Amino acid sequence: AEGNGPVNALGKALVKALLPLFPSLEFVELRDYKVRILDNDAATAAIPRVLIEFEDTQLGTRWTTASADGNIISASFNA
Repeated sequence: AEGNGPVNALGKALVKALLPLFPSLEFVELRDYKVRILDNDAATAAIPRVLIEFEDTQLGTRWTTASADGNIISASFNA
């Protein structure tokens, strides 16, 4: 899948692969994507933590997922 950067492309690919099995994903939208570092002293060597907030627009419910990994793409995928 193509997207605006690797994280957006990853999200589009996941939806494309999972939508046939989980049709309710049609109503799930990403509302917020945040990246934080866990150790300020480590600077660019710090492990990033990714927080993603989703909303089911049909039900009106929101939830947040999180993951930390040395690779920001892996952290995004796991979140």
